[in-house]
Amino acid sequence: MITDKLISEIVNNAISQSELFIVDITVKAGNKILVLADSPNGISIDECAMISRAIEQHLNRDVEDFELEVSSPGLSQPFKVIQQFQKNIGRQVEVILKDSDKHYGKLISAENGSFTVETKERVKLEGKKKAEQVIQQHIINLDEVKSTKVVINF
Repeated sequence: MITDKLISEIVNNAISQSELFIVDITVKAGNKILVLADSPNGISIDECAMISRAIEQHLNRDVEDFELEVSSPGLSQPFKVIQQFQKNIGRQVEVILKDSDKHYGKLISAENGSFTVETKERVKLEGKKKAEQVIQQHIINLDEVKSTKVVINF
C-alpha cells in the first residue's frame, strides 16, 4: 500500500544532499500521489524530475499502479512549513489567524514555531485628535495561524 509516510521517506532520502524541502505530500484514492517541494531559491523542473524518478524507482507499477505529480507550491497557496516562511522573509504577506484576525504586512523573521510580521496600522494615540500610522511588529505562533500567503501586488 502506498502511504504518505512511504513517499515522505523516499523523497527525504532523495533530497537529503540538497537544499530542497518537502512542503506537502498527499496520497489520494486510486494512488494519486502529489508531492510539493521547494528550496530557498525555488525548485527547477530538473529537481522535480529527480524527485519523480526517485519515487518511480522505489514503487512497482506492476504491483500497485499510481499517478504521480511533483511540483512547487503556487504563489497563491498558503504556507505549510517553516521553510516557506523563511524563504519569503522581506515579502508582503496576508496572515489569517484561527480567531479570524487578519494581518497584512512584511514578513520580518521566521524561527521554529513562530514568525514576525511588521504592519502599518492607524492607531489613535493618547493625547492626539487624529489616528496616526504606526508600525507594529506581531510575533505569531504557527499554531495560531489558519493561513499565511504571499500578497501579490500589481
